[in-house]
Amino acid sequence: MFSVKYLVIFLACVNFNVLCLSVPKKPCSYDDEECLTKSTRAIYHKIVAGRPGEVEASDPLRLDLINLDTPELKHKMVKATLFGLQKCDVEDVLVNAKEAFFNYQIACPDLRIESTYEIDGKIDGVTVNGAGASVISYKNYEILLKGYYGKYLDESGDLHTNITKFNVVLSTEEVTREYSGISFSDKDEEAEASTVEGKLAKLEEEIRHPVMNRFMEKYIQNLNKFLVIVPVKDIHYHV
Repeated sequence: MFSVKYLVIFLACVNFNVLCLSVPKKPCSYDDEECLTKSTRAIYHKIVAGRPGEVEASDPLRLDLINLDTPELKHKMVKATLFGLQKCDVEDVLVNAKEAFFNYQIACPDLRIESTYEIDGKIDGVTVNGAGASVISYKNYEILLKGYYGKYLDESGDLHTNITKFNVVLSTEEVTREYSGISFSDKDEEAEASTVEGKLAKLEEEIRHPVMNRFMEKYIQNLNKFLVIVPVKDIHYHV
């Protein structure tokens, strides 16, 4: 009855050229995975685009510095930039209201990370060092954010949410890696077991999760700023 009722109102507004109030939005219930996914998909690109003067755009995402130090490896990425989030699409949104838990999965046909880098240490027993420019490109990259959210009411009584804690699960089908000025030792016993491309693959696998985690921290900061401005009723409704 809801859809028929408001279809009649809409047709009356159009046919008789009268001023009509906006049709009320039918909110998603927290257990309606399809509605949550469709509504998030509908607003995702607006979130990534940002709001001038209020919310920074998330494509590209820029970080001045990423330090990836471990006991065996010192790796620094300067002016690291992630391109491609605007091309992604929301695949699934799942909410457990009782636990205030969420799953938020996006699929990205192409992502690219550019930076200048410095590296010194060992990866799987192979000595590596260098400094220069790096470009890592991904095809069919899926990012699953799993975590917890909070809720609060604004001064108008509208409900808002914010992401309070999350972790990242990643998968990708294809990776290409370009590093200028990098060198691997040919004196280590382990170095004989792989090609330069194989060693670069080991390096990328080592840094993939911590690097994307840092970028997602920045994305969540932007998302939370958006959620301060836009209440739940204007995000999760039947579209």
